[in-house]
Amino acid sequence: MTDRHQMNRLFTLAATLVLAVAPLVARADPAGDVRRAGEKFAQLKYFHATMTSRGVVSQVDCAAPDRYKVTTPAAMGTSYIIGTMMYVNAGGHYMSLRMPGLTAMMGYLRTPAQASKFAATHQIKDLGPSSVDGVAVHAYGFDDTSHGITTHDVLDVGQADGLPHRMTVTGSQGPTVINYSRFNVPVTINAPH
Repeated sequence: MTDRHQMNRLFTLAATLVLAVAPLVARADPAGDVRRAGEKFAQLKYFHATMTSRGVVSQVDCAAPDRYKVTTPAAMGTSYIIGTMMYVNAGGHYMSLRMPGLTAMMGYLRTPAQASKFAATHQIKDLGPSSVDGVAVHAYGFDDTSHGITTHDVLDVGQADGLPHRMTVTGSQGPTVINYSRFNVPVTINAPH
């Protein structure tokens, strides 16, 4: 084997090793990664979320800044939230309810947008690479006590797009998991008639 062939083999081996180990290297700035993911998420015009909590699965479509379509199990049906108005299906007819605090309450779906606040005040742990629905992500963990209770949170950020793909919040009642998808896929959400 010539020196040139041996050098090519060593280079190929080194490149393969670097590519294999690169995802395992700890992030230099986990708080910065979480902050950037939150900023990117806050800029989205549209997204879809699947939220699972205590065995109940809800589907949510969002058209920023304040339009949501929330589909819950059959007994609850589909509700629409537009600004401070909530439209609830009652017996086949929609009732409209004015709820001044509704926009703030729905903010839990935009939790990753609050990541920059968490990043500034919480110890962010690099949990390493993972995957969500076949998408390569990087996981970050932090404990949150901002609502008077302690939760253990994990934010999974897409390695390719830098967006949050899953938020897991675990408290005394068990985990709530929100999977995010359909980033900037337009959806129209209007008040039902």
